[in-house]
Amino acid sequence: MITMKFDKTRLDRLFKDAPKKMLVAAGTDLRTSARVFAAVAAKNTLPYGAYEQPPRAAVNTVQNQIKRTQAPIDSLGSMWQILKAVDKGLAAAFWTAVKMKKMGLAKQILDDLQAAGGNFTYGAVSPDIHTKARTGKNRSVPTNHRPSHIITSAGKALNTYIGRKEKTIGAAKAGWIAAGKSIGGSISAREGVKAWYNTGRHKKAKGTHQLIRTETETFLKLTNQVPWADVAFPASRKKVTGMEFLPAFRKAVQKRKEKLAEAAFKRQGGR
Repeated sequence: MITMKFDKTRLDRLFKDAPKKMLVAAGTDLRTSARVFAAVAAKNTLPYGAYEQPPRAAVNTVQNQIKRTQAPIDSLGSMWQILKAVDKGLAAAFWTAVKMKKMGLAKQILDDLQAAGGNFTYGAVSPDIHTKARTGKNRSVPTNHRPSHIITSAGKALNTYIGRKEKTIGAAKAGWIAAGKSIGGSISAREGVKAWYNTGRHKKAKGTHQLIRTETETFLKLTNQVPWADVAFPASRKKVTGMEFLPAFRKAVQKRKEKLAEAAFKRQGGR
């Protein structure tokens, strides 16, 4: 859980020379502040940026990291060496059984290999094994991690799991969008937010807001409740968010002013 707060009073002071009515209409209210801040914070949350689609590098990272934790029975890769190191004869018999599609026999041989000291597991695709292996930076699977779990079904099962995890790319970003939306209103392409990290795709991403008033100031506190948000939004990006927020907010205000002026002009019959 990550919390960011900003002082609305300071924002108001930035526009103190504008008429009060225009200030409110121009979007210096809390909703506009929340929308803009959420969009900027989301852009600075992993994977960084606001591309039209999830970055290919992020997709490849998900695939490669999962494959470091487990391998399908018909494509063992480096796990083959683990089996050979236990007993070459049993390993060869296992592979023959797999090629002949005698999976019952293959599993019996795996039991024998475990009994002979093999340090591996086998069974269905294991999200738990993947999760436990994420001990590196930004909850990654270290590059030197090697698979220790055999998936006792063809490669499709692993690909299905990988596809499911790929769909979670952008969930930590969506936590900010959810927090911004919790105060009311929508956040979309208008704020530069792309569909792949909006709440439409990540319905489980949660975020909240809290309005804090003191005698002299008003604070809006946005909280990203996605469990790994603290990892996806490091301190360096918090500073960047703070610097980028104000210009983005000014831009939003200016756009709103232009729309108000245009609407007023039309109401007067274009005179």
